[in-house]
Amino acid sequence: MKTKSFFALMLGMLLVPGVCNGQNKQVSGKFEVISFSNEQEEQEYGPYLFVGIDPNKAEWVDLGLPSGTLWATCNLGAFSPEKYGSYFAWGELGIKMSYDPEFKSSWFSYKYGASPSTLTKYCSLRKNGLNGFTDNKEVLEASDDAARWSMIGRIPTKEEFLELFSECTSVWTKQKGVNGRLFTGPNGNSIFFPAAGYLEIEKRDRNGDCGYYWSSSLDTDDPSCAFVACLDLDSVNLRSGSRCRGRSIRPVWTANSMYGEPYLCLNVSYQSLGTEGGEFSV
Repeated sequence: MKTKSFFALMLGMLLVPGVCNGQNKQVSGKFEVISFSNEQEEQEYGPYLFVGIDPNKAEWVDLGLPSGTLWATCNLGAFSPEKYGSYFAWGELGIKMSYDPEFKSSWFSYKYGASPSTLTKYCSLRKNGLNGFTDNKEVLEASDDAARWSMIGRIPTKEEFLELFSECTSVWTKQKGVNGRLFTGPNGNSIFFPAAGYLEIEKRDRNGDCGYYWSSSLDTDDPSCAFVACLDLDSVNLRSGSRCRGRSIRPVWTANSMYGEPYLCLNVSYQSLGTEGGEFSV
């Protein structure tokens, strides 16, 4: 398999200016613990939530697509292709412990609007904007792309998902006991998307039955929604999905991505960082 390896293990949002320079070298800086894991993730990975991919297992896969787009082997926050990884609301950078169980709605904590009719960013229709707000932004900006901020490529556009669907063959399968879809490109290389479900209120729903993967593209006909790649037993398609729900992210890399190479040259072991934030050196 033709792949490109990269190094990116992040604790919450571990941003180190100047280290993504194509060399793996000694660096130091500060970090902040953004959020903690749920009980299941704590048993697997320790007491932190990660935005990153294990540098020893993560790769970018060339599927032989016409655009040349490379797809990551793992979801954002996962350490192997079969792991579900982290869940994000559309346009948010942080990982939430839950989605507003007190109010029984995921909108109350959403960054860009407390309801479908009070949006404050990415709004194409006055009826959906706070006090008639519109900005006609149709694609996530770099500042709102969790993959870019984690220095792991970027979130795919809807067009890149459509290319994946049309150029690859896919089958529903089980990999290491995990349900999901395996996509095989024109050149024979493959990537696996686990059926991670989604997060809403305080529970994970449809995990094992369907994978829901954010695109960076807004649904301009209903700006309270963005396009989601839905992968289940019967089909693969793009649907419009509520922006406030927690869904998976599978990063991509192209020549015009935020960083010049598809890796961050930082390899830091999370076990040594502690829980309160502070200094690190690797």
